[in-house]
Amino acid sequence: MVLLNKNGTNKIHKHEDFIIMKLHECQDNFKKLQLIYDFEEEKSPINETLRLLQDEFPLKTTAKKYQQRLASLHESTDELPMHVILIRSDYISKIHKCDMDPIAHCKMLRVAGSTNMAYIDEFVIKKSHRGHGYGRYFFKSLEEFLKMECDQDKFGLCSRTETDRSFFHHMGMSRMKTGERIPFIDVHEGQLHQKLNSFFSVAKHAMDRKRDNEKVWMSKDLFHYNLYGTGAYKLRLAAIAEANRKVQEELDEKKVGGDYKRPEVDVSAHVGVGRIASLWSAARRASLAALHQVSNVGRRLSRAA
Repeated sequence: MVLLNKNGTNKIHKHEDFIIMKLHECQDNFKKLQLIYDFEEEKSPINETLRLLQDEFPLKTTAKKYQQRLASLHESTDELPMHVILIRSDYISKIHKCDMDPIAHCKMLRVAGSTNMAYIDEFVIKKSHRGHGYGRYFFKSLEEFLKMECDQDKFGLCSRTETDRSFFHHMGMSRMKTGERIPFIDVHEGQLHQKLNSFFSVAKHAMDRKRDNEKVWMSKDLFHYNLYGTGAYKLRLAAIAEANRKVQEELDEKKVGGDYKRPEVDVSAHVGVGRIASLWSAARRASLAALHQVSNVGRRLSRAA
């Protein structure tokens, strides 16, 4: 594929010249080199990625969602949530000579109640690089990254347009059944999820957002062919089964009459949380009312005696 560089001359870039890197690792490398070279902060990997996202999904810099986006980029870690970018493989050796210029980005998030599934969001290819196969290359690289680096068995996403759906379907993703959706946990929702009580981590549709039922949800299984038939594969299956057992135990421990407090966080965007919290509170009130009635009957009987 032939692209134009900044000077307007032709320059050939192969897909293999680009690699996936964790955003926070790129940022750490930048900070170390910044001690040696006089780099402008505007050229940092986070700010370069922010510009890429702003070009695709523009937000006002004063908007709350913009601040959440910036905070999300800073909070990328080795554990999900994580931001990854597609950059030239030789950027580290040339970062003091040229801009990093990421050409693709993706955000990977945890899924509530699941230990082996990830959710991908903000899958973006730089506009100047579209139509040259970078989307397919980035997607395939993400699949390998999710398997090898994140040890995931499945991932999902929400397609926003017909073009998106066509692309992801072409890449092997399947549309989920009507009514099914993925309860992903966005970066800024980590506090919400912690305060919701572990019951909500496995409750169906607890993390629902407004208009989720209008979206098209897609998923794809990841097969670890390199592990099939090995002892490591059996150990991996056992670890997954143990993790799922612990999740189920959390659910079983939560009984209707348990000590539950409605979380003091903003859940206005999560209709599922409000609905389930209301049902839980109603059940708890009914349970307490029954206990109160039994207690009153006991007192009346003791007085009569």
